[in-house]
Amino acid sequence: MLDLGLPDGSGIEIIDFIRDQGLSTDVIVISMFGDEKHILNAISAGAMGYLLKDEEHQKIETSITQMLNGGSPISPSIARHLLKYHQQQMEKNIASSVGKIKLTNREIDILKKISKGFTCKEISAMENISYHTVATHVRNIYKKLSVNSRAEALYEAYSMGLLS
Repeated sequence: MLDLGLPDGSGIEIIDFIRDQGLSTDVIVISMFGDEKHILNAISAGAMGYLLKDEEHQKIETSITQMLNGGSPISPSIARHLLKYHQQQMEKNIASSVGKIKLTNREIDILKKISKGFTCKEISAMENISYHTVATHVRNIYKKLSVNSRAEALYEAYSMGLLS
């Protein structure tokens, strides 16, 4: 059990020390600091649990037992901060992925037609190009989106904002 606000230093430094020394000591933070910065720093340093000091004593005792049994106890408000942070990171990853993925105008047109349920044969007739050319575009779309099926391609394209 470790507090972050220690009179002679930071609990984060102790967690870092434990990790750097390769000790098999699991740390549960019990602190009054419930802000995102302290939480993320402690978890990133290696804390295996994080409780707020205003938790009931029974809850803290139960959490210590959970941790000894391999769990990672976290106060509900701490869990909310972690979930919010994770969701923000996912949104950033999606946003950066969109910038990296470059579909050609033709590929986007074909993807839109796929989203409407048209087959490669139907798309080739609509676009006045060969079936094999459409199939090549579809393979390129799959490769660029890192998918293996139409359903996955459409899901990824919608998730990334490539289709509206």
